[in-house]
Amino acid sequence: MAVKKIATMSRYTGAEGDSKPTGVQVGSTFWEYDTRILFITYDDGTNWEIKTSPPYEFSINGVNFDGHEKIKTLTLDGNAKDDVPVTLHDEGSDYEVGEGKVFIAFQALIYLEQNVVIGRIGEAASANGAIAKEVLKFSNGTNLPFMTDCIGVFAAGTFVTAETDSANATYEMVSGSVLYGVEVDA
Repeated sequence: MAVKKIATMSRYTGAEGDSKPTGVQVGSTFWEYDTRILFITYDDGTNWEIKTSPPYEFSINGVNFDGHEKIKTLTLDGNAKDDVPVTLHDEGSDYEVGEGKVFIAFQALIYLEQNVVIGRIGEAASANGAIAKEVLKFSNGTNLPFMTDCIGVFAAGTFVTAETDSANATYEMVSGSVLYGVEVDA
């Protein structure tokens, strides 16, 4: 096979039962958020295989995040907007960072209703409580999802919570938004 220049690959996400896209750029990935398995199309842009090397190979301050089994997938199970914060869920429950731990977020799949909306994810003292400390901020949208790399650290005992910050409180960060990261010892 000759060397090929590959254009920007696409990253997709969905549940295990969802059909993976076909006819995509070779090298594109598909993250099954419910099984936490990363697939890649190596050869033809249609057939998908489990990616055998870790999907995220990096470390921060000596903490190694290699391997998809360590990744937590936090989901927004309701629409969040100004003054209506919603705590993200881990396997169906409001996610609170464990005692003696920190949660490090590194990628997000965000749905925002309008380009002018700022989506915020931060720490709250209680489930669906007001954000006391903003950790991440996103701006993009028209109700289309966008995947973005990010870095944010959430402290032990706090709830990872989302809301929007806009002049018009009717615009929302939409249910189905996802935050990927790992929980490690503090």
